[in-house]
Amino acid sequence: MDVMNKVITVSREFGSGGRELGVKLADALGIPFYDKELISMAADDINIAEEAFRRYDEHIVDRNFYHAFSDIYQVPMSDQIFVAQSNVIRRLASHGPCIIVGRCADMVLEDSINIFVYAKMKNRIRRMMELEPGSDEKEMERRIREVDRKRKD
Repeated sequence: MDVMNKVITVSREFGSGGRELGVKLADALGIPFYDKELISMAADDINIAEEAFRRYDEHIVDRNFYHAFSDIYQVPMSDQIFVAQSNVIRRLASHGPCIIVGRCADMVLEDSINIFVYAKMKNRIRRMMELEPGSDEKEMERRIREVDRKRKD
């Protein structure tokens, strides 16, 4: 397998450092890195305001809530976002090797190298406390668990 011609996906637990690993890996390999930019690219694809798109991103929305972009189809917003991001991920992958963090890219791409980054909770809390000084440790642990649950869902 020629790693240099593959897309590398990075899934991660919140606070584990997966995004930073992806950035460093992309720099070392000299290939593009994509994360949150996928949101605005996907928002452009389906003609929705980026702020509204961000509001729905990584949130489990009520499957009965619909926002139609067409009167013909009534598709839940969460599904529309997934489809739009999936299209962007496939388009980026078709242009050559890159690193994509999150966005279920490992599930979207069939022929990619997939990395999952995890860490012990105490290390994740410590790392996030360094990134956000003055935060409460208990609140940080609650937040980490909540983001992990949303990502898993």
